[in-house]
Amino acid sequence: MLNLTAAITSLQQQVIQAQPEQTRISVNLQPLNSTELIEWLGAQVLFPQFYWQSRDGDEEVVALGQCCHCHDVSLAKTLFTQPQRMWGGQSFSSSTISSKIEQ
Repeated sequence: MLNLTAAITSLQQQVIQAQPEQTRISVNLQPLNSTELIEWLGAQVLFPQFYWQSRDGDEEVVALGQCCHCHDVSLAKTLFTQPQRMWGGQSFSSSTISSKIEQ
């Protein structure tokens, strides 16, 4: 397991060496405080940004960017290989939330 700085360096090297058909790059991190990950994610300029934590707290996922974008789940399933996961979500902002509350 790597600390955050070593993990970022490792990811950078993996991106440089990646083949065109490669669809996943990942590293395992030493356990971090969730707040540190969220703060780090918030400081990034790349979008989309994704954070997920399992209910039991045993697993956290932080992701930046996207390798593809699909509107159809069936199509998306054909693009992924094991052990990749498919993540989806709804973007929101404080203005979207406040306008829904006022309605």
